[in-house]
Amino acid sequence: MSAPRAARGAVVRRYGVPKPPLDRRAALVIFLRSMDLSDLPELTSGFVTLLLLPTLGVIGLMNRRALPVLAWTVVAWGVLGGLALYTHHTLIWSRNRFLHGWALGLGLGTGFLVIAFLYADKRIKPWIRVGLALVTVVVFARSVLEFLERYA
Repeated sequence: MSAPRAARGAVVRRYGVPKPPLDRRAALVIFLRSMDLSDLPELTSGFVTLLLLPTLGVIGLMNRRALPVLAWTVVAWGVLGGLALYTHHTLIWSRNRFLHGWALGLGLGTGFLVIAFLYADKRIKPWIRVGLALVTVVVFARSVLEFLERYA
């Protein structure tokens, strides 16, 4: 009539040979090895400092509605970082390394916030455009030189 059922919890393969279930402890070991979370605080800090704040700054130049988001992000970064320094909860980093990352994030965020606010002034707007164009050209030239140095 029908094929005999495999043992409870086992998965039957194509040719009827039962596959033993994965032990929970073995699965946990595999999961913990594949998900090394020791770098998570550094990756999170790098994401906020080097990706999120500049992105919000550029969006703030294009869209006035993004300025409050950037401002509140900079305020939250400053308050939470200051609180972490005050209470000595710098996660896995030394105090100096944490302070450096926190100050870098505050500097980037504040700089982008100031540029976005100044961009609204019609007298300063052309100078900001010239400055951004120069920075773009310098970064592009540096990237091309690094590419040629590495691959040529």
